[in-house]
Amino acid sequence: KGLFFKYMRENTKQRLWSVALTALLCFFLFPVLTALETSIMLRPDNLSRDLSVEAALAEAKLKLTNEMLNMYSIQNAMLVFILIVVLAASGFSYLHSKKKTDFFHSLPISREMLYTVTCLDGILYLAVPYLVFLLAAGVMLQVKGAPFSWGTLLIGYVQHMCFFTLVYMTVVLAVILTGNLIVGLLGTGVLFSWGPGVAAVVST
Repeated sequence: KGLFFKYMRENTKQRLWSVALTALLCFFLFPVLTALETSIMLRPDNLSRDLSVEAALAEAKLKLTNEMLNMYSIQNAMLVFILIVVLAASGFSYLHSKKKTDFFHSLPISREMLYTVTCLDGILYLAVPYLVFLLAAGVMLQVKGAPFSWGTLLIGYVQHMCFFTLVYMTVVLAVILTGNLIVGLLGTGVLFSWGPGVAAVVST
């Protein structure tokens, strides 16, 4: 148990740039973007002139909530970029070099632990800053009086993390099977396209 958490810390030290980049993207994606959208959509000049001030402001807050919840959903392409290029591929980048592979495989830990720690760290690198900055964005919306449900926000987080984990593990599988970044990304495309391809053939 102690060795497991010790290697988690060591693995994090080796991937600090991944942690920093993920946290930075989540920061700009949630609090910063929420602040920008709030300042634009709730600006008096942008409110509807066909309604009273109170009704126009309420309409703008509802629209702001809908747009932000959509931005926080699994349709956001920025998080797909994070999980494919930064986290999944970088975690097993040592497989691209024979010297690094020999070094990591010579460490006094089992291959199962090496694989588990690397995968778990990659998931936590997104899960933690994503949750922290998502809650911060939710607080910002609540301060502005935008109507939204914390339950909806957290359910969206869980759904997004399930989607992330599915895609993340698929990319990890492709990288492990290929041992090359470019070929691994191509392999990822194959793994994601064979299902829809088979379904299209069967349906025709």
